[in-house]
This record gives sequence, structure tokens and C-alpha cells, in this order.
Amino acid sequence: MAKRMNKKIKLIIGITILCLLIYKIGIIDIFNTIKNLNPIYLIPILITYVISIIQNGLNIKILATPYKKIKLKSSIIYHLQSYTMGLVTPGNIGEIYLAKALEKENLPLSKGIVIYSIDKVITLSIFAITTIIGGLFIFQEFIPKESIIISILILIIIATIIKRYSKKILKKILKKYSAKIDEVYSLIRQYIKKEKKAILFNTINTTIKWIIISIGIKLLIQGFGYSIPTLVVFTIMLTSRLISIIPITISGIGIKEGVAVLLFTQFSIPPEAIISTYLIYSGINYAIGSAIAIKFMAKTKRINST
Repeated sequence: MAKRMNKKIKLIIGITILCLLIYKIGIIDIFNTIKNLNPIYLIPILITYVISIIQNGLNIKILATPYKKIKLKSSIIYHLQSYTMGLVTPGNIGEIYLAKALEKENLPLSKGIVIYSIDKVITLSIFAITTIIGGLFIFQEFIPKESIIISILILIIIATIIKRYSKKILKKILKKYSAKIDEVYSLIRQYIKKEKKAILFNTINTTIKWIIISIGIKLLIQGFGYSIPTLVVFTIMLTSRLISIIPITISGIGIKEGVAVLLFTQFSIPPEAIISTYLIYSGINYAIGSAIAIKFMAKTKRINST
């Protein structure tokens, strides 16, 4: 009951932040901006979205291969199921459902958690490195160097705490699963030590995925009549994603849009164009996520009824 209430509160906070942002920018301005968009510019964002889904499935397949070879089609389905769970949870933590989904491939839950964890760490590392580089070379004109240095120190401290104390913290919170936590951490250490090639391929594929998504976002912004380098779009997107992972709202709603507006406007892109871009992209996300959720629940209901 308390968890459901917590989710509701975070959902309300996220929607409130987003609504305030839309209200401040101007509902009429946003509506007119979206209305004037040439529909042809929706094609690139849809194509890049589909490509990103395939690449996410490929990431799972890459990391799972040392344990078991999985068909790309199956890994894409597992990704979509876990991604849908992530859309309705704080910090996208629901994506850990991937570990449960991989049990269908006769992979133990502990190994599924290893695959999820390594994939998540790689993604967060790319976000953090991009944010730091962006702060040092792209955002330096309007973000004080002191803030950049403090942010880097905070990231280093957080990474150190996670590396040294995450296991102890988890074991205190989940006392019943102490032995399972030891097993997972042991498997992660073994994986990192032995499967460097899989980690490298996943890192390359993840980076390419976000570059492709950034190209789609760049073209959508271009559809509103504004031009911006792909590198800047890439950096801002990953920075906003990193900040939105903080579990203040469900799936970072309101946070990532607010950060994006703040950063994009520094490059002469008006806020109504940015919020319109993110609303369209989020709309595609949730439309596809809802369709998958409905299909998944219907399938589960049929299985349970037989």
C-alpha cells in the first residue's frame, strides 16, 4: 500500500512539474508550434525509435551470450517488456523486470540480474562521461566552472559509495536475500573479469544507439525551423537523462524536460520548440509502451485462465 502511494506521489510531482513547465512556456505557443510541424519530420523519429528498440534487444543478446545464446527477436521482446515496466517506475527501476523475463530462457534470476546490472552501469557510465565532457567543453560558456567541478566530484563520490558500500546497504535492506546478493556480486565480478569483449560491444552499441536517437531528435527540432549540431543534442539528451534518473518522479517525468529546456535554450532554440519535441517523443514512448503493456497483460490473462 505504501509503495503504491509513493508511486502516486511521484507521479503527481512529475505531472505537476511538467504542467508548470508547459504553463510557463505557454500552452498556445506550444500548440501552435506542434500544429505547424511538417508531419514528414515525424518519420525520422519513428525510424530512429524502432532502430533503438532493436539495438536495446541486441544489447541484451550481447551480454547474455556468455551464459546462453538468445534469439534477437526474443531479446527485443524481453527489452520491450522491461522497458514498459520502467516507464511507470521511479528512476526506471522497473526495468529490472528484464532479469525475471530472462528466466524464460532458463537463465537463473541471479544471472538475469547480472545482465541487467551491467547493461545499466554501462548506460549510466556513458551518460556520466558525456555530461562531464559536455560541462567542460560545450556548456562552459553558461555554466560556472565551479559547478562543473562540484558535479564531477559528486559523481566520483557517488560512484565510490556504490562500489564500496552498495553490497552492504543492499544486504541490510534485503536481509532475507543476503546469500543471493553475495552470489550476484560474485557473478558480476567474474563477468567483468572474463567477458570484456561483451562489455565493449555493449558499450559501442549503446553509444551508437544514443547517437542515432540524437539524430532523430535533431531532425525533429529542424522540423520546427531550428538547426543545432548533433553532438550538442547528444550531450544534452544524455545529461537530461542522467539527471532524470534521480527517483523524484516516475520515469523522470518533468525533470528531463526541464533540464532539456534549460540547456537547449542556451543554443538559441526556443523553449516551445524543445518542449514540443519532448512531448512528441514522450508521446511515442508511452503510446508504444501502453500498447505493449496491454498486449502483455492480455497474454498473461490468457495463460492464467488456461
